[in-house]
Amino acid sequence: MTSDVLISNLILLSPELTLIGLLAVLFLVDGFVPSARNGNLPLVLIFIGCAFGAWQTYTISGASTFFFNNFAASDGLAMFFRYFFFFACAMGAYIAWGSKELEPKSRMEFALLLICVTIGMNLMAVANHLLLLYIGIETVSIISFVLAGFNKEDLKSNEASFKYLVFGALSSGLMIYGFSLIYGYTGSLTYHEIVRFLSAQQGQFPAVVIFAALLFYAGLAYKISAVPFHFWTPDVYEGAPTPVVTFFSVGPKAAGFAALIRVLLDCFSIRSGSTWKPVAGLAWGETIAVISAVTMLVGNLSAIAQTNVKRMLAYSSIAHVGYMLMGLLAGESFGLTAILFYLVAYCLMNFGVFWIVCMVHDETGSSDLKAFSGL
Repeated sequence: MTSDVLISNLILLSPELTLIGLLAVLFLVDGFVPSARNGNLPLVLIFIGCAFGAWQTYTISGASTFFFNNFAASDGLAMFFRYFFFFACAMGAYIAWGSKELEPKSRMEFALLLICVTIGMNLMAVANHLLLLYIGIETVSIISFVLAGFNKEDLKSNEASFKYLVFGALSSGLMIYGFSLIYGYTGSLTYHEIVRFLSAQQGQFPAVVIFAALLFYAGLAYKISAVPFHFWTPDVYEGAPTPVVTFFSVGPKAAGFAALIRVLLDCFSIRSGSTWKPVAGLAWGETIAVISAVTMLVGNLSAIAQTNVKRMLAYSSIAHVGYMLMGLLAGESFGLTAILFYLVAYCLMNFGVFWIVCMVHDETGSSDLKAFSGL
């Protein structure tokens, strides 16, 4: 790789490099200005870093291209999710600003972990290679386990972290096994080379490919809380600190959708202009339709009996996943546009409602329904 190509690649990766630079600044501040741990300076630096990252994203917006030897893609989808993640990160920091659930002395650690998760989410959105996708997913997952148990003295927070870890380890193991099967059959981990190989088979490939696709789904369904990998969601939402749950309900879930959209449309679909259809022999449309319907039912029916608002919202988020999955069945770009529009509305709604939950919890110490009486 020549120096000119390397520079152009680094420019296309500049939003993520901005976050890495912000992470380095936070580490330096933590090391040389210990008093900053007890204030809101780390959160202020997040606002500045996210604003600069969004500006960097704007400067590289333009024609679709691949970089770093096709490991990553810079296109409209990547641009959308970069903006989305920067906003989610900044809002997560804002919700944490006034929360009593996070001790002032722990704000530096919270800021560092929040930035790390955002870096992982960005990698999931730009990934055009299964290895980079896995690195992004693991970055988000491992740091999320820590965030879920951020209140170390709270048994519910510890329980949430442990359950998140168990389900995350299971889904991650299944997914990486699926990656290995696909690599063994196609000889590649790059999305477009995989779909090119599968298309050439004209549906005449072994059942192991279908099995690998199901393992792909296992890993991504866990990130978006889709059935049957949704069981961790209510316990994590209830046990984790409310500012953490606020971020979980938007950021990692959207990153999971970014990865799912790319994998389904670039690995397992033939695209023609603004339309796509599944590769012959992989009728994932019918499977997604069933999963979508079941996810809606499980989320909405399970929410009815909840007495804890955070658990109720957890099941609500599961139901919303079912709604968004329907957009993939259209086979047209308007279906994808609908998912992105829905994500924006869902983001604003969730930040609003969890902000209220956070304030009520600070005042009453509870997130049960009875704590909201009189509002």
